[in-house]
Amino acid sequence: MRLKNKLKNIFNRISLLINFHKHNENKNHIYKQLLIQSTIVPENSISCIIFSMDRALQLDALLRSFFLNKSGDCNVHVLYRATTDMHKKSYQELVDLYQENVLFTQESGSGFKTQLMDIVQNIRTGKLFFLVDDILFTEKVNFDKLAKIDASKYIFSLRMGSHLNHSYVVDKEQALPSFFNSDENYLYWKWNEGELDWAYPLSVDGHIFNTAEMKLLIEYSDFKAPNSFESALQRYRDLFISRIGMCYHKARIVNNPCNKVQNEINNLHGSYHQDDLLKQWQNNKEIDIEKLQGYMNRSVHEEIEFYFKDRVK
Repeated sequence: MRLKNKLKNIFNRISLLINFHKHNENKNHIYKQLLIQSTIVPENSISCIIFSMDRALQLDALLRSFFLNKSGDCNVHVLYRATTDMHKKSYQELVDLYQENVLFTQESGSGFKTQLMDIVQNIRTGKLFFLVDDILFTEKVNFDKLAKIDASKYIFSLRMGSHLNHSYVVDKEQALPSFFNSDENYLYWKWNEGELDWAYPLSVDGHIFNTAEMKLLIEYSDFKAPNSFESALQRYRDLFISRIGMCYHKARIVNNPCNKVQNEINNLHGSYHQDDLLKQWQNNKEIDIEKLQGYMNRSVHEEIEFYFKDRVK
């Protein structure tokens, strides 16, 4: 059975590659790369890559909420950018705090895409997902169970849940999809029959993918930062839209767009400035994540008021 599943996964990846050839020519060498990786990477394992910029205090809240709610194995990588010496210093303090459990990479002159490629190439897990630093975990997650889900058939989302009937980014109500199956743990729907957030399979906010497939998408996409990375992924939406959506009944994460640090997209955001939050960090404060445990959001993005408390050194 394991051999059959392995061959099925290899076939699915080669099928994806064939579709890639419609967009990209002269890439025959990737067949060999995929086949080799399929034999050496444990399928039932998972990693997370977090993108962060000038938001050490928010990243700290994400990491604390992740470890508070995590069970099972999940490797964590952080790719961060600091635009001033003070922001850089705050990230170094995070590196010192989390160095035993998190691998940090600071953006350098080689560029975001090159460094993301380096991180992904060195990942030795069969699956991965991405997060941005304004996300918080609000519920428990068993990553050992999620790592066993067939990502060639399902796209599991940590951010979706049956309570999400509004889309913050367009400020519209969104209908829940027709869940064609459910059990005590999970909901299932068809991405190609959903709307707005329920029809967006290639998100970098907690959607789980095959690592080998994501390597291909990263290598043959043009982008300079997290927002343009997610936009570039949408070029391949037709290759993923027919997969089954899968999520917990209640979302495990919420994105709090309380501020904006990037200039690629003029997205909606709240009024917390990253430099003001830096001052909170410098004053030995941290976000009180316990107040947000069990939070019931209406949208995958939702502006939430922060509560601060003294940081334990």
